[in-house]
Amino acid sequence: MIASLSFGDDGHTADGVRINEAFAQLRAAGADVTGINCHFGPTLAEKLLEELAVRPGDLISVYPNAGRPYFYEGRYIYHPTPAYFAEFAPRLVAQGARLIGGCLRHGAGNDCGHGQGFAQPQADHRQAGGPHRGGNAFPGGAHG
Repeated sequence: MIASLSFGDDGHTADGVRINEAFAQLRAAGADVTGINCHFGPTLAEKLLEELAVRPGDLISVYPNAGRPYFYEGRYIYHPTPAYFAEFAPRLVAQGARLIGGCLRHGAGNDCGHGQGFAQPQADHRQAGGPHRGGNAFPGGAHG
């Protein structure tokens, strides 16, 4: 089971729990993969992972959106581009993330290009012989 939470700018869930305690509660409830998603961009995701104590065998997912929008000429604009997302992918992996993507809900600002922004650096890294801890690490044989 994948269980994912959103965190506020202050690093807490809506009910005031920090990431380590929240993930411990999710694992105790049976989560195979614990993750963070939506409400924030890659910058906050990186900050949250810096706080997280990743244990051997932990499977972490990270699905940020394209950051916070600003309203300009009658529409919402999201600053981060797929290239901006791509800059974060190696850092998120180095901090323990094994399942990385983008929150693609309508209006979140992401499109398929943002997910591709995350995917390409990892594909390049694997082709260059970099570490790949995925294999069949995810339940059901999915790759991380």
